[in-house]
Amino acid sequence: MKAGEKFVMRAAVVVMIGIIGFAAYMEMGSRSKAPEDRAAQMMEMNAPAAAMMLIPKGTTPASLPESQSAGALALAKYCARCHDLPTPTMHATQDWPVVLERMHGYIRTRRGGMMGAVIMPSDRDWQDLHQYLGVHGQKAADTAQLAELNTSEGRVFKSNCSRCHAAPDPAQHAADEWPSVVERMKKNMLNAGKPVPDDDTTKTIISFLKKHSAAETR
Repeated sequence: MKAGEKFVMRAAVVVMIGIIGFAAYMEMGSRSKAPEDRAAQMMEMNAPAAAMMLIPKGTTPASLPESQSAGALALAKYCARCHDLPTPTMHATQDWPVVLERMHGYIRTRRGGMMGAVIMPSDRDWQDLHQYLGVHGQKAADTAQLAELNTSEGRVFKSNCSRCHAAPDPAQHAADEWPSVVERMKKNMLNAGKPVPDDDTTKTIISFLKKHSAAETR
């Protein structure tokens, strides 16, 4: 073997050892982090992969609002091929267009390999998705109209209920509906590896939501 070939081979071995060592270091660092830190790390590395961690489990096509509408059918058809089916309230209505555009770009640029079987929605299907999620997305609290967000209860509510999505508008539900909604959100936070509010914090959140909830069950 010539001297030049030996040098190239040795250099390749050194590079390979370096790659393996770096991968092992990153893996150890990831394991040592809390679940929420790992989620943040994934968000930096791969936003779609991080989003998969945050999607609540258990949503089925039949459980979607207006489940037979064109938007719900498109959501079930296209948005559960790579990850769990997202609930429309996973994002605020104003945030869904950005999410959909990101997914559109991700599918367009990464089809092939694992993405090879993913079907690109038609222009009409994209329109249906935008319209549907714009109607059924999370309604965010209006900070200009809800001055009580600056109270101690309001700050507890906002800091805990904006970890995965925009802080919700309390008027979306009646007072008697909020306790079960909050418990469902706590399960979603647990599944996503996020810190779950303790009992006292949960009581404060529910108290705030009840005070500013809809007048009656919808």
